[in-house]
Amino acid sequence: MLAHKDVFCEKPVGFDMDEILGTYEVIKQASSLVQVGFNRRYDKSFARIIELRDQDAIGDPQILKITSRDPEPPSHDYVAVSGGIFMDMTIHDFDMARFITGQEVESVYATGGIMIDPGIAQYDDLDTAITTLNFVNGMIGVIDNSRQATYGYDQRIELFGSKGMAHAGNVRESTTALATKAGTVDDNPLFFFLQRYIDAYKTEIESFLDSVRNREATKCTYEDGIKAIRIAEAAKQSYQEKKPVEVKNIYGD
Repeated sequence: MLAHKDVFCEKPVGFDMDEILGTYEVIKQASSLVQVGFNRRYDKSFARIIELRDQDAIGDPQILKITSRDPEPPSHDYVAVSGGIFMDMTIHDFDMARFITGQEVESVYATGGIMIDPGIAQYDDLDTAITTLNFVNGMIGVIDNSRQATYGYDQRIELFGSKGMAHAGNVRESTTALATKAGTVDDNPLFFFLQRYIDAYKTEIESFLDSVRNREATKCTYEDGIKAIRIAEAAKQSYQEKKPVEVKNIYGD
């Protein structure tokens, strides 16, 4: 029996693709609204890049660069159940790659290693990775991830095009800089995601509630959640096989 409930779901939407696709069919039957918790879509600085893209301010997009680095590695208890760096961490960046460009990812090539915490090796995981993206429209992208940036939560996105470039930088403790004869010093970035994205989390929930009230499609659908997982799957396979891998569609074809 279908409950016909509207659902807000954290990412990833699952780890077993058969279960994910089964849920997808149920959602379609129920006509329920589902929003996936990719909170970075609701960050005002990243949203501004999309506004500039849509205004043709940067021209034809050609290169996307995403930097996403945590301030410290997770506990081993977390790593053991996280699904791995591509499914747990980079999946946010895979979603942003689609969101910022408005394009689907055709194939990926991923490389990485263990450069921070040797203990992660026992979980067949990485703590450092770079993923190259090829989009269906011919543009290219690169995502660099690290589980430890000693200076804070490093979150930057750049979209480069034929007319110019849009760049969203880090959010810092303050905009104050100290300038002396010895040099100029800025504050470090905010320490972690709860600080960096607090406004985005609020906007995300408000957006979901607006969709429910107005019976309108959510801005981050279950389909978006599946597509991000498909890119993560391709990245993991690429790293393991040391070659580019095509990204499957929602149903795995």
